[in-house]
Amino acid sequence: MNLLTTFLLSLLPYVNPFVGTDAHGQTFPGAVAPFGMVQLSPDTRPRLHLH
Repeated sequence: MNLLTTFLLSLLPYVNPFVGTDAHGQTFPGAVAPFGMVQLSPDTRPRLHLH
């Protein structure tokens, strides 16, 4: 590996792809079809109440 690759791999432990996905977050960690018409992602909402 070269120096750049080693540096970038050393940053991976600091990446959290779930930031902003909790309850009222406006992002989600999933696949999206064109224009967001289909959004596949895990359910991250707590089961405190039903809408």
